[in-house]
Amino acid sequence: MARPTRLEYTDGTSHKFWQVVSGGRTLTVTYGRIGTAGQSKTKTLATPEAAAAEAAKLVASKQKAGYAAPGRSAATATTPPRASKPGEPGPQPLFIGGEPKHELVALWQDGVDLWWGMVYPREAGDEILRAGGTLADALASDGAALERWRFDSAAEAKRAAAWAGKHIKHIKKNTLENDAAADFAAWSRRIKKQRPCTPRLEPGPGPITLTRDTAHPYIHARPPATSFLSGRTMVPVFSLVGPLDARLGKTAGVYVNVCPQAMLTPYHEHVWEVLIQDPAKPSPIDHYFERSRGEFATLHLSMQVESLDNSVRWAVIEHTGDRHTVGWYRTTHCKNRDAAEQAIAEKIAALQGYKRVARLGPHYPKILAEIAAHHRVPNQKPATVKLRVAHAALSQSVAGFGCAPSMLALKAVRLGGTPHFVQEDWDYAPKNHCSKHPLLCIATVGRGDGPQWSDILNDGDAGAINIHAAPGDPFGTVSFSCC
Repeated sequence: MARPTRLEYTDGTSHKFWQVVSGGRTLTVTYGRIGTAGQSKTKTLATPEAAAAEAAKLVASKQKAGYAAPGRSAATATTPPRASKPGEPGPQPLFIGGEPKHELVALWQDGVDLWWGMVYPREAGDEILRAGGTLADALASDGAALERWRFDSAAEAKRAAAWAGKHIKHIKKNTLENDAAADFAAWSRRIKKQRPCTPRLEPGPGPITLTRDTAHPYIHARPPATSFLSGRTMVPVFSLVGPLDARLGKTAGVYVNVCPQAMLTPYHEHVWEVLIQDPAKPSPIDHYFERSRGEFATLHLSMQVESLDNSVRWAVIEHTGDRHTVGWYRTTHCKNRDAAEQAIAEKIAALQGYKRVARLGPHYPKILAEIAAHHRVPNQKPATVKLRVAHAALSQSVAGFGCAPSMLALKAVRLGGTPHFVQEDWDYAPKNHCSKHPLLCIATVGRGDGPQWSDILNDGDAGAINIHAAPGDPFGTVSFSCC
């Protein structure tokens, strides 16, 4: 998805903004009064090229009407903006760092919130600072990034600030002469009111285990599905098992599969299957049957999500065999969930001589491991890691795009995720296709991130995949953030 273009118009009592962003064939325009979320309109064009051309045409039209990039005058884009009047001194930044010709990074605490800010060189925020404006003004401009981490207490936020300051990578600490004039307290209150926090993951006590690129250690075992988009077998990427959140179960498993077609070219559509299983409850989407001579039959419901437009398809997976053979398995794609569940009911009714069981014996995971071995992607490096939660922050970007994770030397899993939402003025969460339960961000995977990274997760040269789940739902979903 392309980076948004934001323009503003200020004339007397008129203070308006206008923004456009294209992603694939979709074009979204957001507009309204500066300081509000505004309203959005989306339309779909014939091709991605047509959407990009239409976006460029709209930008040119707005510039002719007097709109300009934030921090710049419509009459002359080279005139630096005047510094705003300083407010009452707020919380002082705990860390300000940067190097000449590189971005400036700021970290400060405001009660239970820990804020990250980044000002990029040769952008509007950089010009504001050079003209004597405050850091808060610079971070509120186009081309800057801002991210909020929320904690349970101010003491926890302070500990996290010390941890983050210690782990900031390749940034030299320095000072900024006019940072004391920034009224961070008033400014962050305004941001909080405009953008309420989304629910966050709350890991419980005990170990959480990550298993990467092997046959999943399913609580309720199942064979692989094939992608509705490519017809290729979806392969395991990683799983998280443990006390992820009491709302998901005392011990829950989150299993992530993806269509490896995404490896063929950058920006190709990813197709995902995210399963949530609770060992304390029987699975409503997995059905197991046995009969004499060790024969088995299984039926499973699959929900597949295409990551760029968050569309969903449903499928039925069948698997029959015996203790000594892999057997055969196939996926049938259906128009909707009702059709898939009806197909499962009909297939169960047609089974002759089989007895329903809660689960199959230890031979079945071995059969699934043999199947998975035939669908491995070259250069995969299997791993099993016991995780330690470094912090349980909710990270939410409110301007520009996310910045904090990329500045940390993190070789760890970011439990709870860092859903940095690129589109300014969007507070985006993917749709829960199973129910109306609130989605929790389980984890975020960016390029090269720690032990959960896999070559299967190729997403071009940028971006992050956010894995979501909801209490009581057997399926999770994903959102894609392009940074």
